[in-house]
Amino acid sequence: MARVEITHNIGPEVFNSVSKTIAAGQKDFVSEPIDVKYYTLHSYQVLSDIEEIDFTIIASNISDEHGNPSLDFENDWTVISSHSVAPNVPFGYSDIWNFNFSAVIVKNFSDKDTTVKVFEKHNA
Repeated sequence: MARVEITHNIGPEVFNSVSKTIAAGQKDFVSEPIDVKYYTLHSYQVLSDIEEIDFTIIASNISDEHGNPSLDFENDWTVISSHSVAPNVPFGYSDIWNFNFSAVIVKNFSDKDTTVKVFEKHNA
């Protein structure tokens, strides 16, 4: 007998996981981890208004004894994808993977602040 896994959808709308001004030279902004264990299709749209940024999607299966995601991003998280995002040129990324948690890292290597927005959708 085959096993069937039922998955969920966060809804037909995207949600804004990052809407923040990233300071000039900041290389360590990490978004709040999102519980994505029920989803296999993950989509991201990224916008930066002034400066080019580095955008990295990370994922992890490691949690504490209460089921909360590990916050040791350096040791317990895996890079899924990393990209440079040009100013005023929306960037889109979609992939299929299976982890419990996801987050994004934004790095602003420039000498100017930039507003970054990340829109996500996670589906079965």
